[in-house]
Amino acid sequence: MSKQIHLKHKTPMKVKNSNRPSSIIVNYPNQPNRNIILKPSKSQIKQIKMPNKNEQNYNKTSNLETRQKVENYIDNKKKLYKSVYKFIVFPGEGVNKKFNEKYFQKLNDVVENQGILKDCEETQQFLQIIKNICDNHHRGTNFITNIFQLLQYYKNQIKQILSNNEIYRIFENNKILLLFLLKNDFITISDEIYREIICKIEPNDMKFCYFFYPEIESFIGEKEMLNVKKEILMKYQNFENYEEKRKEGQNDSYICSLIRQDSVEEFIAFVNCSNYSLSSQISPSVFETNSFLIENKNTTLIEYAAFFGSIQIFRYLLMNGVELNHSLWIYAIHSENSELIHLLESIQISPPKCANNDEYEKCYFESIKCHHNDIAEYIENNYLCQR
Repeated sequence: MSKQIHLKHKTPMKVKNSNRPSSIIVNYPNQPNRNIILKPSKSQIKQIKMPNKNEQNYNKTSNLETRQKVENYIDNKKKLYKSVYKFIVFPGEGVNKKFNEKYFQKLNDVVENQGILKDCEETQQFLQIIKNICDNHHRGTNFITNIFQLLQYYKNQIKQILSNNEIYRIFENNKILLLFLLKNDFITISDEIYREIICKIEPNDMKFCYFFYPEIESFIGEKEMLNVKKEILMKYQNFENYEEKRKEGQNDSYICSLIRQDSVEEFIAFVNCSNYSLSSQISPSVFETNSFLIENKNTTLIEYAAFFGSIQIFRYLLMNGVELNHSLWIYAIHSENSELIHLLESIQISPPKCANNDEYEKCYFESIKCHHNDIAEYIENNYLCQR
């Protein structure tokens, strides 16, 4: 049993609360067997004021009010996210145009009722939601166009409340949105932004400035950009269809365009005619704007097909004995193609494992990152909940 010493005046090394309300235990790190109990005097105990019933009731009321405010804040964020998500991902053309207008009206009501564009932090969070969905969600019909329309509608309010640099910081790594903002005068290139763009190297080893060559040239002049122009010409020979390729924001190689369109007959004819290896990797492109493909520069043909949900070309590569990796699950999740997910299940391709050795947890997190909520729910219900 450790020795207990009662002291009134001793400078302790460390103090912590005891289980006894009327004492404090002092621990000396260098003397682990020495515990010192400091007891307050009677006069000190009298000075300790216990809360009366009214104060206790006030504290309870205050805690309830705080909790209610937090819950209301979370509910408001959920409403904002859902309204932004529905408008962006819904294909707003043809018979769907009326529904798209309805979703926009609901979104605008939420923005107005919550005063989103009257507060700097709320505006930044609003734009961050848009940017996050754009970063990883499958680009369906009118997906990018809907985002452009949304930003354009709130352009004046955004520029009034956020600075040039603040807007740039939100979208600095999303090339297709950054290009839209520059072309539509949301932001301008400053000295600071120029230095960052000119020095940035993407994970696929492409220089970030290649994509923004015209905007940088107009900022610093044609002479200063000669070296950059030479570098681009070495890779692409000419600037043919340069603007169209930037607008599309996809890998501009012919084989990639065939895979994205799932043009299986043209694909077969091309690989046979050119003796193209079916195990080849996709060559990086300066026009690529999908963040996942930029980060994964060694993407194979079958992984690229999985990413875009090109089921016919995927089946062709499968039948011709192309190697199947665990990573196909992650690429397939980005496609938002349920048929492809079920195909991977049927041929018994297991997902990549997480650090905790769980096969489906990484897929679950990836589907959340992509805002592919139906796939996330499917994985949760069919794999995670069973464990």
